[in-house]
Amino acid sequence: VTDPKRSVDFYQGLFGMPVQARVDTTTILRVGAGPQFISIAPAAANAPPSINHYCLGIENFAVDRVLAALAAHGVTKGDAAGPMKVAVTVRDGTPDLLFGDPDGIVCQLQDVGYCGGSGPLGNVCRTVEPSPKKGLIALRDLSHLTIFSSDAARSNTFYQDLFGLSIRSYQGPTAPTLAIGPTVAFLMFAGGAPARGGATPRRAS
Repeated sequence: VTDPKRSVDFYQGLFGMPVQARVDTTTILRVGAGPQFISIAPAAANAPPSINHYCLGIENFAVDRVLAALAAHGVTKGDAAGPMKVAVTVRDGTPDLLFGDPDGIVCQLQDVGYCGGSGPLGNVCRTVEPSPKKGLIALRDLSHLTIFSSDAARSNTFYQDLFGLSIRSYQGPTAPTLAIGPTVAFLMFAGGAPARGGATPRRAS
C-alpha cells in the first residue's frame, strides 16, 4: 500500500482487527480468531498498490515434502516465485515458501497454524496488540478468492491435481468453486475467454 498507517487505521476502524505480529515494515492484522490474517506493507517505489500473493495452510508442513510435490507437478526451484517456479526464503528460522501457478499468480504454502510469526512453522505469535478501535463490522473469517486467469480450465485442473480440491459449487456451467478445507472457503478461477463484444480478456490477477 502507499500509506501503511492509513491502511492499518482503515482496517482496524472497519473491522477492529488486532495486530497479530509485526515483521520489519509489515503489520499483520488478525482475521477473526486467527491464525488467518492480512499483511499490510509499503509498496515498492513507483509500484501500484496490490495484493501480491495469497497463502494456503496445509497439514504437516515440511519444506522438502512440499517441494517434492510441487516438482511432481512441474513447479521447479527458482530465485523468486514466478510462473511454475518456487522459492523458499528463511526469516529468523521460519521458512516462507511461495510458488507461481501457470499464470504467475503467487501462492504461499505454510502450516495450517501459520500466523506470520516466528518458529519453524511460523505459528508463534505471542504478543497480540488489541485494536484501539472496536470496529464497525464483526469480522469472523475469510470466505473466498476470485482469481482471473488466462485459462480458467487450466487453472482449475492445476489446483485440483496439486491439492485434490473438490468442487463445492458452480457459479455457472464452466465456473466451479474449489473447496478449501471443510467449511465454506473456496477458490474460484475466472477469465480466459474474450470479454463481451470481443474485447481483450482481462489479464491474470
